[in-house]
Amino acid sequence: QLEALWPYRVAELPEMQNVGLATKEIFYNESYTLKDGDRFKTLKVHPGGTLLIESGEMYVGNIQLESGSKVLFVNPGKRTILHLDGSVIWRSRALNDDLEKVGKGFKVIQYGTETMIVEGMWAGTIFAPNADLILGQSNKKLYGRFLGKNVTVHQYAQVYSVRFNPETNSVIARRK
Repeated sequence: QLEALWPYRVAELPEMQNVGLATKEIFYNESYTLKDGDRFKTLKVHPGGTLLIESGEMYVGNIQLESGSKVLFVNPGKRTILHLDGSVIWRSRALNDDLEKVGKGFKVIQYGTETMIVEGMWAGTIFAPNADLILGQSNKKLYGRFLGKNVTVHQYAQVYSVRFNPETNSVIARRK
């Protein structure tokens, strides 16, 4: 009877790739650029630290972006996928002006079952079919789409639907 009420199925996640054993911490007045192919067991950005995120695919176990930390998407709107398999605390402030553009190109895929806490500025798609999502406790504007086992959106939060639709690098030839 439930299938008649909700006939949809969520795609199964493949197995998460190995993230290795490396850990990375970004401290006050430090910055680090997360690049295509990077793998970290743990990634932590302390208050005053800056995480720059290039386009591509990255793999992280646990990620923690503390309040007072900053994130800058180097190529906003370009295909950027962050694969996660652990705890997620996102309290960071985005430095990009156009969060809708960031949201079109950024996606997080959570393979684990740990609750994801997104309290900072957020732009992007979250696909976490096995995890609970808690959104908008501190920052009240979220841009993207969200799929989780359970999704909690805090009071007064505003969610703007932004579809994952990354920009392509197409070249248009012109006749002289």
